[in-house]
Amino acid sequence: MVNGLPCQRKKRFLWRRGVWICFLLSVLGIIAALIWLTLLMTLPRRHKPRMSSSGINSVVEQWRKPSDSATLLSPWKPNFTKNIMPMACHSHNDYWRYVPLFEALAAGCTGTEADIWLNNKAGNADVLVSHSLKSLKEDRTLQNLYIRPLVTILENQNNDSPALEGGYNNPNGVFQSSPTTTLTLLLDFKSGGADLWYSANQELEALRSRGWLTHWSKSTGEISWRPIIVVATGKVSFDLLVSNTTYRDVFYDAPLEDISNSKYDSSNSYYASTPMSTLGKIWLWKFSSKQLNKIKTQIAMANEKGVKARYWETPAFPVIFREYIWGILVENGAGMLNVDVFPSSLFYLLITRFGQNSLTCSLSPTQDPVLAEESRKYFHLSLAELIVRRGKRMFDENGPCHYAISDMLHTCRGHKSHRRVCVINWPRMMMIKIRMRNSKDTEQTLMNLRHYFSLLYSVRTNIDKPSRLQKQKSYEARIRYAAPPVGKLRWQKPQPPAVNRSSTVQAKSYPPHCPQSADAPMPANYNFTRSGLGNEDCLFLSVWASPNATNLPVMVWIHGGGYGTGSGNNDFSELANTNSNAFILVAIQYRLGAFGFLSSSDLVRSGGVPNAGLYDMNFSFQWVQSHISKFGGDPSRVTIAGESAGGGGVMLQTMAFGGSLGTSLFNNGIVASPYLPMQYDYDGLKPEESYEKFGDAVGCRSGNGSVFDCLVGTDTFALQNASAYVSANGNYGQWAFLPVTDGEFLVKRPSEQLLAGEVNGVRMLSGNNANEAPGFVPQHINTTTAFNTFTQSLFPLMSNSTLDRLYQKYFIPPTVPGPLFASAGNRGPTALNQSVFAIGQQQRANNLYAETTFVCPSYWTASAFHQSWKYEYSVPPSQHGNDLDAYYAVNRTYLGYGTLSPGFRTAVQKIWGRFIVHDDPTLPQDVITSITTLGNGTQTGDDISAAGTGKWPQWKTSGHEAYQMLRLNMTGGEATKVLWTSADGGVKFNVTENTGSGVKADLAIVNAYNWEGGRGARCDFWAGIGSEVPE
Repeated sequence: MVNGLPCQRKKRFLWRRGVWICFLLSVLGIIAALIWLTLLMTLPRRHKPRMSSSGINSVVEQWRKPSDSATLLSPWKPNFTKNIMPMACHSHNDYWRYVPLFEALAAGCTGTEADIWLNNKAGNADVLVSHSLKSLKEDRTLQNLYIRPLVTILENQNNDSPALEGGYNNPNGVFQSSPTTTLTLLLDFKSGGADLWYSANQELEALRSRGWLTHWSKSTGEISWRPIIVVATGKVSFDLLVSNTTYRDVFYDAPLEDISNSKYDSSNSYYASTPMSTLGKIWLWKFSSKQLNKIKTQIAMANEKGVKARYWETPAFPVIFREYIWGILVENGAGMLNVDVFPSSLFYLLITRFGQNSLTCSLSPTQDPVLAEESRKYFHLSLAELIVRRGKRMFDENGPCHYAISDMLHTCRGHKSHRRVCVINWPRMMMIKIRMRNSKDTEQTLMNLRHYFSLLYSVRTNIDKPSRLQKQKSYEARIRYAAPPVGKLRWQKPQPPAVNRSSTVQAKSYPPHCPQSADAPMPANYNFTRSGLGNEDCLFLSVWASPNATNLPVMVWIHGGGYGTGSGNNDFSELANTNSNAFILVAIQYRLGAFGFLSSSDLVRSGGVPNAGLYDMNFSFQWVQSHISKFGGDPSRVTIAGESAGGGGVMLQTMAFGGSLGTSLFNNGIVASPYLPMQYDYDGLKPEESYEKFGDAVGCRSGNGSVFDCLVGTDTFALQNASAYVSANGNYGQWAFLPVTDGEFLVKRPSEQLLAGEVNGVRMLSGNNANEAPGFVPQHINTTTAFNTFTQSLFPLMSNSTLDRLYQKYFIPPTVPGPLFASAGNRGPTALNQSVFAIGQQQRANNLYAETTFVCPSYWTASAFHQSWKYEYSVPPSQHGNDLDAYYAVNRTYLGYGTLSPGFRTAVQKIWGRFIVHDDPTLPQDVITSITTLGNGTQTGDDISAAGTGKWPQWKTSGHEAYQMLRLNMTGGEATKVLWTSADGGVKFNVTENTGSGVKADLAIVNAYNWEGGRGARCDFWAGIGSEVPE
């Protein structure tokens, strides 16, 4: 026993030492594992990728404040986004990055994001950008951080440059390496209500008016891809977003959890998003089978609807977990990866350091010249994209890509600058090397490549998405018809464009819009250019012509907008298709606001020209006469047409130069709600007042030399602000800069010249709406005193005796009629005091303004021609502009239209088409039958017989068929209440319209003179006092 004690003690000692050694090794193993984990979590984060060499870097480096986002882009750097590969990653919370927007572009992300709020300070219309209400700053606006820099970038990207695809006719995107890639601008609405929605839409006008917003059109049923797509998320109303059922350029971020809901599809939604937390707790950094199935189901349903699935709140660290999640999402077809931390150094390592080897797979021209050339062509594409493009041939046993991973690993060993990244990613590289050996399993290999090496997995999205350029019509053209009216050509007659220009190219976007000036009421300090700086170089026209057109008649369209807003960006496809493309369409642009309609005695003395915008219209007609035959048009069969101010423009063109032009420029005219504001003499009270205010607003005052010369030399930004400011601070519902009687272009007032029949052209089709005025009249006129005050402010030159006669003409009984409803027109309460918008004194004011400004001018224009036809659009609510829905639905601009039956819309479009083609708007019986009878012989129930040949007589002012007018109305359907808001936002109420499949056309011939309680007599009254209005 004694002898055995040392041996036992020795054994216990060795056992204890072994236990301690195991314990220490375990501790060291744990420490090593923690160090490894720390490396995984920290090293990639610290080793930020170097951005591609491009001009955007200088902006990022010099950026100090929000306004720098636009100012640092000048002078323009030709290599702005050179070498940047666009990828389907969304820069989540982009606004909090040090340099919003630009860092996302530099990383190649095709999605950017801004949280937006409405500035609640009185009179401030800015949309602010911030994550929280407490951190709002007045200089961090949507305009400063996103809109203005995007406008500047796209304007420079679309200059005629040999490196790009060229000009306004071909809208390039923000990435020079991929001009057709569309950038997503996600607007996260942080405050609810319609006010922010409308303000944000106004902010987007700078992009919209230039034709840069991706949009959906019901007429084509397709999405037209443009450089930018705007997506709304957060506290934005889906119902508000889809309220326009025929056209939209703001799309919804649908809830991915509810993507099965039938109301979400690609026509209204672009993203379908959900936070990662909705998948539940992720244990051990790996999805459960249930979570994987949920991901697969959600993404599959989104893809089936053409919507991009997006998961946000993706963990940024550890990197290996983030990459695992990205791999799962891409393997299942997610359309966009949400990125909080930009691409890690592994991505930089593979795409930059290994770029040539990985993309070409060490391929030499002698091995496969075709593949080698394509490899060089797609140098800036990721490895996976190249492989997907080339297919299995790259993975043959002896193929060029078989040993690509080995080459990468070998290179990784030899470059110390990337050693940390190589060590971290060595296991995955080895795994791919092993799996790459199985060249037969191509699909699995592709999956592995996407999963492990293309960290942003953007390839399939970029390949599968159709190019925006493939969606355009092959028969459109955008053409400069006059020289840019800038510098010394401001306020001069339009001049021919330079002759040494390149030939016309196929159209891919609308031309830039002219500087805009809205009507009052608007905030007194409203800075209009925040909503988009217009372009003085805007005298373009657009032509729609079939490739095989020959000697077809022509319709020239003049857009509306009070002579202060609008553009030629109209879609005429529906009108053309309904009429079998039997005529050529031309849409023109003309100078607006102060640029087109500034007038005063000083302007004339200094060599300026009043009515410059009218001269632009006339000059475009001359272009049509000289060049439309090249598009297959017949210059001897031209119809000029327009709505609102466009209709007013047509009316004034028929009066041009005293009516001495005859048929030299056009034969026919169509006026829809022709706008006739007070037409003062060029040196009258209002024009002189507006001229003085305009000069003061830009600092050009009479005491400092020639005001006109000063204006000519002032920069466009100041002029555009001044034009908008003066106009927005005028009388309610009116514009400050309007056509004037100048003694040359317009020698008489319309009420005088039209009724004398001194007009150009031969025929006229004239129309108006039943309720033209609610958008132009204050909606708080409830007493006789308020009505009298309104009329006195509206007509400052009118004598007291004439005002007394006016009150009698518009007398209404003191008894206020019942609820709001549409008047019948020829019986019961009339428009004098009853409509769907108002009753009593308010309706009295509405009707007075409508008749003097829109309705009576339509009567007089019809009366000016020996051959003319008259109609009224009476479909409730039939406010100003509602008739656009019938002419071509995609161009309608207001909420609240009701439902138009297909038969009604087709009939109206046929009326226009037959007038253009056959000089007669009436419909032959075979046309009526084709409209009202379905293919199986079933009758639609639409009654359009009143528009038939022999039933709709020409407009006459004497005889038994005098003043016969076609009333365009609907019957049936369901009465639906629609919220209507006055122009100043102060009055809101419901108006009634008819909706549903039960609505049918109900056309009838009525007596326009007796209509609405004697409207013809009231128009005679206005004509008799034309000099006091003046009109």
